[in-house]
Amino acid sequence: MTLALTGCLDTSPDAVELSNIRPWNVIPRSSPTAFVKTFDRLCVKPLVAKQPFETTLRNASYVPTGKRDRRGFRTFVVDDRRPAVLVQERRASRGCGVIAVARTGQTQRVRNAIPQLFPNARPANPSLVAGAEQVWVETSPTRVIFTSRDASIPSGANYRLAVIETE
Repeated sequence: MTLALTGCLDTSPDAVELSNIRPWNVIPRSSPTAFVKTFDRLCVKPLVAKQPFETTLRNASYVPTGKRDRRGFRTFVVDDRRPAVLVQERRASRGCGVIAVARTGQTQRVRNAIPQLFPNARPANPSLVAGAEQVWVETSPTRVIFTSRDASIPSGANYRLAVIETE
């Protein structure tokens, strides 16, 4: 006897892969090196090359967790220790960030990486971005780079590094 359950379950490749991800890898404990390298490879390089984030993320084995949130961000995850990635692509702006459980060494690694990743970025007042810890600004092209933390997560405080580029 064959039983058809197609109306009950989402059997799309993304849904099946997400159903098998280990819960601790949704927002993992990424090392400082993995945190910054992932940001460079999956956020900075596609931003500079004007490539779609989703294509780059899928080629790196990431899958989207669902639809975009009310602000237009979409989260991508992978079942290993690389950070989760949030992306937003709009007509007048593009944004990308990495998020992982906060760990020792991440803050310093980010501070050391910003001058290499964004040579023209200058420190700015954190009040420029709501909830930001550190902010840097580039003027040509116009980019805001920032870090933030969310300590309200029961599984551990999260650390974020993001960049938003506007036209």
